[in-house]
Amino acid sequence: MRCLEAFRQEVSNGSQARLDRLTIALAGVADPRVDLDAELARLDRLAARFGAEGGRNGDDLIRWMARHGFRGNAREYYHPDNSMLPRVLRTGLGIPITLSIVAIEIGRRHGLGLTGIGVPGEFIVGESLVCEPPAPNPPPVGRRRPHGAAAARFHNPYRSRSFDLDGLHRFWRETNQEGLVTAPEVLWPVGPVDIVERILNNLEQIYLRRSAPRGLELVYRLRVELPSATVATRRRYAEILERSGNFAEGIRQIRVVMDERHPSENVLTTRRDWLLLRRLQANLN
Repeated sequence: MRCLEAFRQEVSNGSQARLDRLTIALAGVADPRVDLDAELARLDRLAARFGAEGGRNGDDLIRWMARHGFRGNAREYYHPDNSMLPRVLRTGLGIPITLSIVAIEIGRRHGLGLTGIGVPGEFIVGESLVCEPPAPNPPPVGRRRPHGAAAARFHNPYRSRSFDLDGLHRFWRETNQEGLVTAPEVLWPVGPVDIVERILNNLEQIYLRRSAPRGLELVYRLRVELPSATVATRRRYAEILERSGNFAEGIRQIRVVMDERHPSENVLTTRRDWLLLRRLQANLN
């Protein structure tokens, strides 16, 4: 329960949430053996080693991570463990988003100013190298201005590569991703809560392919805590709880849906909610 409470607390902090606490707490909800404080201390030790070995910037960090065994898990890319930060910290194996989180959090402990960039295809990291004046009309909260060509480096910890903007475009051409990333908005950094939502999206697709209702239950237990959660999100959670056999929590969730439902909602949807409630109640008798 401590990790779930920590997750809720960090989500409530919005753009000021700590990415390390959020993603370790996510893993702790999935695995009660995860010790939040111990994993944060593990990150502290990794950061101390990076500094002690002469690391100064993002390029150094990407090379350091590669030397210390952090690499893409291409063989088991779609294994759920690749989305669990404590597992990635222990094994060094991950996917682009979790390896980027390792880089961001080691970098944060050294003031490197690394941020996640959720480009389609492979999640990457941006590094501001000079201070830019604030935009006269800043983008909405959670979507900051894209890094300028002369003011940033870009890093792909999954492939252990670093680029300037021209090099990033060459990399996209090499990997047939150029058509996915032509709009400049794709280089806008994303906030910690958005990063967690992307991890949950990945996990949902994995558990759907595996027909794993318990895994989906985990995803939606966390998804309903996010600011983007809707009545439809909670309804989906109740349906998953029915399939996984957690009938009491399913009843609680569908009752929240019925309390929050808009009066103009489709009659058929309302009827399905009532039928779901009755099925869940029947399973408790």
